[in-house]
Amino acid sequence: MRLILPLLLTLLAPATAAKGPPDFPPPPEAKVELVARDMALNGQPIQARSFYTRLDPEKVARFYRKEWREGERGGPGYVETDVMAPWRLITRVEDGYLMTVQFQRADRGGTWGYLALSPLPDPEAKPPRPGEGVPAIRGSQVISDVASRDSGQSGRTVLLVNSHSLASNVNFYRHHFAHGGWQSEDDVEVAEGHTHLLSYKKWRRSVKIVISAGKGRSHVVVNSVTHD
Repeated sequence: MRLILPLLLTLLAPATAAKGPPDFPPPPEAKVELVARDMALNGQPIQARSFYTRLDPEKVARFYRKEWREGERGGPGYVETDVMAPWRLITRVEDGYLMTVQFQRADRGGTWGYLALSPLPDPEAKPPRPGEGVPAIRGSQVISDVASRDSGQSGRTVLLVNSHSLASNVNFYRHHFAHGGWQSEDDVEVAEGHTHLLSYKKWRRSVKIVISAGKGRSHVVVNSVTHD
């Protein structure tokens, strides 16, 4: 899910304040589960559900084409794309909310995917700052910042990219957490010269960092969990 969320965010545009969530039905005959009760993407609240149905992907697409055939102002009611193959996306803006269906064929037959609902940003509100407070080596770019809260704990996953080497990134995080009084739990080279895992703990907080390097770029995933 997190790999597709940055694409969903690019679809958000300034809009008036949302009136209230519109009806967002799952596909017919679908089993639906809540992914996270309280989630935010780059500071923007988002509700995500997963689903599975025995219907094939084309029948799922037909359902939403029929459900959303008309727009709010007489224009097209949805946008459909397959640029993230094998994922297919169908999106609709209604009453100040963005609704997105992300789906693909399931290995066991049928279709599985996600239903994401998010209010459009308030153009008068102060824009969020993705990655704020997360340690990052100079020149890093924030790709996504996903925060969630479940019973008893809150979590945050930030994806960064930079042009520094694997060793430079590893040394940066070792230095940062050592000087911050964190206890090191893991410091392991998972794939020689390509991937390194670091993990730290301090009181009720734990942080895991996965650094992967290749083709002159390093990708860093910083996952933090705070227990109540």
